Amino acid sequence: MNIAICDDDKKVCDEIERYLDNYMLAAEFKYNVDVYYSAEELLDHIDDYAYDVIFLDIYMDGMDGIKAGHLLRENINNITTEIIFISTSENHYKEALKVRAFDFLDKPIDKESFIQVLKKLMEFYQNNINVFFYPKGRTHNSVRYNDIYYFEVNNRVVTIISDDQKMSFYSSMKDLVSNIKSDAFICPHNSYLINRNYIKQITYEEIIMVNGEKIPISQKKRKDIRKKLLSINIKNSDNRESK
Repeated sequence: MNIAICDDDKKVCDEIERYLDNYMLAAEFKYNVDVYYSAEELLDHIDDYAYDVIFLDIYMDGMDGIKAGHLLRENINNITTEIIFISTSENHYKEALKVRAFDFLDKPIDKESFIQVLKKLMEFYQNNINVFFYPKGRTHNSVRYNDIYYFEVNNRVVTIISDDQKMSFYSSMKDLVSNIKSDAFICPHNSYLINRNYIKQITYEEIIMVNGEKIPISQKKRKDIRKKLLSINIKNSDNRESK
């Protein structure tokens, strides 16, 4: 889980980070935390990282958190990152709802309240981790990971191949891989990211999917791909090693 903390008070940032560390380490949950001390700094880096949640202060010098939330949702078209607002006032609940805030924490932050919000967030995250979100115009669509056979990337156009349809959006392979929240996908070639649950057969040079499509395995990735697939019950028609 990728987490951002944005507050112009360093003590608050340190406190949130400490609460996160204690909870996540006890839960043995993998996570990464980035800290920003202004909304402007956060928005300058928002395209570089796929944050799952932002702890966002409302009252800050310069741009306030509510405006940053609106820019995140409307201008940047990010509807997948959850926002948890932090404030000394209860006067912004209605505004927070307009940017689809996940929750609201009062200052000073009470540890027990923080843990309750975090538990709710983790439950939501676990229930929605099986869905891939992709941009479609000014909105986002979603598709279940279990329905995806593979992704094909050609000149920054990503095509999602599923059982009954094809969907396209713009992205690089690097960004696509960083946004995948499933360990079912492997990359046998710079242009393909495939769901190993839909592999029918593997040869020395290619992977045959259940829909009959043949995915090439690049020469430099053949050894690594074969190692990754050893634990999967796939018929291996390559007889080179047995000769």
